[in-house]
Amino acid sequence: MTEIKTGAFKCPHTNGRLQTVYTDEVIIKAVEDLQDATPAKVAEKVGCHPTVARRKLKTLLNRGLISGKAVSGRWVFWI
Repeated sequence: MTEIKTGAFKCPHTNGRLQTVYTDEVIIKAVEDLQDATPAKVAEKVGCHPTVARRKLKTLLNRGLISGKAVSGRWVFWI
C-alpha cells in the first residue's frame, strides 16, 4: 500500500482500482488536532467525503476510542 499525504493509504479494491483507506489512526489524529470535530471538518482535514468521515467517527465512538454526542442535530467528536 502507498501512503498518501494525509496518512491514509491507497490499496487495490476488488474491482482493480485503487481505493483510499483511512485508518483509525488518521481519523483519531484529525479529531485530536480539531478538538471539537464534526464529520465535515474531519473530512476536510483528511481529504475524504463527509459520509466516510461520519461512518469512521461513529465506528470509533462505538469502540470507545473517541467521545462524541449529538448537539442540535449535529455530531461533535473529541478525544
